[in-house]
Amino acid sequence: MPKGILTRFIVETHSMIENETCVWKTGVVLTKEDARAEIIELYRYHKGEIRIRVSGSRKRDLLTTVRYELGKIHDSYERLKYKTLVPCNCSKCKGSQSPNFYPWDVLNKFIDDKQPEILCIDSYAMVNVQGLVNDIIKPYPISSSYKETNKMPDNRTFNFYGDAQYNEKP
Repeated sequence: MPKGILTRFIVETHSMIENETCVWKTGVVLTKEDARAEIIELYRYHKGEIRIRVSGSRKRDLLTTVRYELGKIHDSYERLKYKTLVPCNCSKCKGSQSPNFYPWDVLNKFIDDKQPEILCIDSYAMVNVQGLVNDIIKPYPISSSYKETNKMPDNRTFNFYGDAQYNEKP
C-alpha cells in the first residue's frame, strides 16, 4: 500500500474532523450530521489496510462520502489495485473479531442479478444482501452520552485491504 493515503484522506476531509482534534498519525474520526466514522490505517503481516467503522442514523451518507474521497485518492495512483470488503452481519459474525467478508463488487453483482441473499461461509446462514450494502437493518442514532464516550455501537466496518489487493507492479 502506498504511503500517504491516509494523510491525503485527512487533508481532503479536514472540515469533517470531529472537534477539529480527533486526528492522529494513523487515524481520524469524522462527523457529518448524525453519523461518525473512524478511519484507521493498519499494517499487519506486510499488508496495508484501511478500516472504516461508521455509526449513527445517517451512516450510509457518511460512508458514501468516505468511499468517494478514498476513491479519488486511489484513482490518482496509476497501477493501484484494491478491494473493498464488507463484513457479514449474521448472528455468528456480528460480534466476531474475525467475521466473514464479502467483496463489494460481488454484493453489487448479487443486487444487479436480483439475488436477495448470500451465504455466509462461516455460519452457513443466508444473509440479506441489501442489509450488507445499504445497512438498512437497524439504524442507531448517536446519543449525547455516546458522543462523550467515543464508543461506536453496532459498527459496520468496511475494509480496504492491501498486499495482494494493493499491488503496485513495477
